[in-house]
Amino acid sequence: MRYRRGELWHHSDFRKLWFGESVSLIGTYATQLVFPLVAVTYLSASPTELGVVSAAQFAPVLLLTLVAGHWVDRVGRRPVLVGSNLARMATLAAAIALLQTGTLQVWSWCVIAFVLGTFTAAFDVAWHSYLPAVVERRHLVEGNAKMQTSYSVAQLAGTGLGGWLLKVLSPTIAFLIDIASYAVSVVALLAIRKREPRRARPAGNDESMSRRLTHGVRLLWRDRVLRALMLEGAWFNLCEQALLTLFMIYAVRQLDLDAGQVGLCIALGSVGAVVGSVVAGRMERRWGTARTLVVAIGFASCSPVLVPLASGPQLVAVALIVLSFNAYGLGLTVFNVHNISQRQARTDPSALGRVTAAFSTIALGALPVGAVVGGLLGDLLGVRPALAVVAAAFIAGWLVFALALPRLFGEPPAPDPAPAAATGAAAVAPPS
Repeated sequence: MRYRRGELWHHSDFRKLWFGESVSLIGTYATQLVFPLVAVTYLSASPTELGVVSAAQFAPVLLLTLVAGHWVDRVGRRPVLVGSNLARMATLAAAIALLQTGTLQVWSWCVIAFVLGTFTAAFDVAWHSYLPAVVERRHLVEGNAKMQTSYSVAQLAGTGLGGWLLKVLSPTIAFLIDIASYAVSVVALLAIRKREPRRARPAGNDESMSRRLTHGVRLLWRDRVLRALMLEGAWFNLCEQALLTLFMIYAVRQLDLDAGQVGLCIALGSVGAVVGSVVAGRMERRWGTARTLVVAIGFASCSPVLVPLASGPQLVAVALIVLSFNAYGLGLTVFNVHNISQRQARTDPSALGRVTAAFSTIALGALPVGAVVGGLLGDLLGVRPALAVVAAAFIAGWLVFALALPRLFGEPPAPDPAPAAATGAAAVAPPS
């Protein structure tokens, strides 16, 4: 079908989905900045303790996402999206209670982070699986590009707002804003008119639960393009969380930046991500998907080298950090647009929730590992040398990916093995 750019501006249901998620992301990014800064400034957390707090927030991705993907494909995406937002609102209310009663400790902060991360993981799996049910396949790149624009703008506004609120007011206000943003998202989701297609009851209910839950992993692993994207994503995310854990300590204790200045650095650094969301489609049309993916993630992987070089006069250090974050955001946003679009286009819709969950479990499951690794490296080597080690690890992972991806591209999507299993003589039913 012929495709004209900008068609989604006239798509009522997509606008509702986009608006609700965009508003909620502002509160989410404000909270994501406030969480580690509260641990550093209010609880005087060490690098290792900060790593544990960050790991607690991302651990549910590794532990529970496969279950979420299986559930999403069975019960539907929108109910999971609405329920996850309501649960996150309740969790943030509990965080406010701890702050207001003065009973906040590192361990309780870890519990709040884990619960919040659990429902965020479920929401993310459902959201990426829900978009293809709202828009047609030819609109996926445009839809994902618009959402990456929202991620970028929300990061710019949310992190700047979070740092300012923590400096001038309190983390409680930041959490209240996040609760309000989730409420807006719930209303927008309930206003969508298009209904998801009915799902036939999955075959293979006599299979073990482990095989049902790992169906998405098997589908993902058979497609060598998606496998390469997943492995690069896992390595990149591990390095990213190690970098961010170390950066919070480095910025506050060695560069002497306050919460407002840290938020401003990250917010200004998000301008590159906005640019990336705008140019993602143009880059693909000019260079092709494979080259665009390699160049984009290479740009993002080389930019962290500037962070350990940020020293001396505070203005110079801040300028280097902002430049690094801009290059990082630009490359990562372009990569994410086409990474997500490839996964949505190469996967059968009936299994997209499980494949998305499998991808998130492995790629995003590296985040808690990276947080702990970053904290341990900071205590063992010192924060600045640890930043240099992480920057080198970024580049090493990209070089392997750049050599592997171009020769894999062009392969057709791997077929779902379920139909073949159903026609064979084996007694085992096809995986659900």
